[in-house]
Amino acid sequence: MSQFIKKHVIVFGISVQDIASHRAFAAKEHLNFPILADSQKKVTAAYGVLGANGLADRVTFIIGPNGRIRQIDREVNAEFQFSNHQLVSSRHGKDLVLALSNWKAQIGRPVPNFSLPDTQGQMVSLLQPGHKASVLITLSSRCPKDRLDTGRLKQLADLCQKSGVTIRGITIASSSINGRNDPSFFQRLTFPVMADKGGVYAHHFGARRSLTAYLVASNGRLLYIGGIGGDTAADSPHSSIAAAIKAYLAGKPVPKSNTHTSGCPI
Repeated sequence: MSQFIKKHVIVFGISVQDIASHRAFAAKEHLNFPILADSQKKVTAAYGVLGANGLADRVTFIIGPNGRIRQIDREVNAEFQFSNHQLVSSRHGKDLVLALSNWKAQIGRPVPNFSLPDTQGQMVSLLQPGHKASVLITLSSRCPKDRLDTGRLKQLADLCQKSGVTIRGITIASSSINGRNDPSFFQRLTFPVMADKGGVYAHHFGARRSLTAYLVASNGRLLYIGGIGGDTAADSPHSSIAAAIKAYLAGKPVPKSNTHTSGCPI
């Protein structure tokens, strides 16, 4: 909370329980921020987080001074760690502090978890609970190279699925969420493609070309930036992102970070 205060950030909790319930909870947990009682569920519904059970889903919204939502984290529990069934720690607070800054993706440094709509309009997150790591790949439906690499991207998706690794594409979205020229390109892929309106996250990741891959550990640490490689099923160090995944899962140093990317300028 002291870090939020330094950044002039106000924190509110909100759920659908009544004021008396919130007062008791805040006293028991010694909370140092207010909780709002949305007992009529209007705000919770407006933010799209009213669950089927009638309770609020656990989602965090970062709202800018202009009233616009800057970031959404739908995986609040993504990195809870348990020892003998006791809660030890969560990185959620650190994620929020990082997200409030003008962060830049750097090898060895953490990146915050975030959620964006995919090209089908469904919200998806970079990091998922229970997954060992996450792969993010920049894509463009306008790039011939991207369209030719559909088979290689499917191989990479198969490797991720077998390894317990999340895979996401990300594309700079225009006013049309499906991009232009070849909207069917994203439909042929076997993993979600996040629509980055205005290229906000592409800017944070320093993305300059499509087919750039990023490997992010489950704790948010960035391990690899580079190309997807020639043969994603091979064990050779030249297989780039596939080799990075296999090395990380084997507890070995990730090879060839910052390798060449072959996509189009974005």
